[in-house]
Amino acid sequence: MTSSRRPLTRTRRLWAMGALSGALVLSVAACSSDSDSSADEPRERVSSAASAASSAAANEPDTAGDASAAQDGPKVAYDDAIAAAQKEVPDAKVTEAEYDDDGDGDWEVDLITDEPRVHNVTVDATSGEVVRTHEDRIPDGQRDRLKYPLAKLDAASVSLDDAADKALENAGGGYVSKISIQGTEQRPKWDVEVTDGRVQHELDIDAKTGEVVSKETDQED
Repeated sequence: MTSSRRPLTRTRRLWAMGALSGALVLSVAACSSDSDSSADEPRERVSSAASAASSAAANEPDTAGDASAAQDGPKVAYDDAIAAAQKEVPDAKVTEAEYDDDGDGDWEVDLITDEPRVHNVTVDATSGEVVRTHEDRIPDGQRDRLKYPLAKLDAASVSLDDAADKALENAGGGYVSKISIQGTEQRPKWDVEVTDGRVQHELDIDAKTGEVVSKETDQED
């Protein structure tokens, strides 16, 4: 038995081609949709990560100002602290002034009078106000040793302020964090510490000539 196939008419051929084209279009559209979805997913993740990073940066505390303030030193400089202390103890001579940056952030100023009597005055390094005044109680039998710092101060022809200026000039910046009279009556000297950020310079200034006798520089880790 012979089977006969009906040849495709033009209409049926066009319909078949249309169906095939439609299937291809749907397949391409589906692939395109999957591709777009996959491409959008990482972009969404990147956008979310960027948003989170931006939010974290906005909430991060700004410590740059605090670090800068610490490096600049106390608001009240050594000479202002000394002036405040001398108002508390008139006619007294300064033997030492030191900024206590490890403690309450105060200036500790030691003064001596001609009697002689030793006074310690604490000055707030932020406001410049006197916090406390204390007189050291020294037995009468030991008062003779107080003549030595007085003798060194009397022998010094270079003032405390001039020695501080010399030290700052030599250090090239920073602030005076400590200054005291040292040496002997024959060779008095000013011991000056200059702090510049993490760097600390310790200089000995000849109290008669104003020359820098020695200098040491240390840097904190």
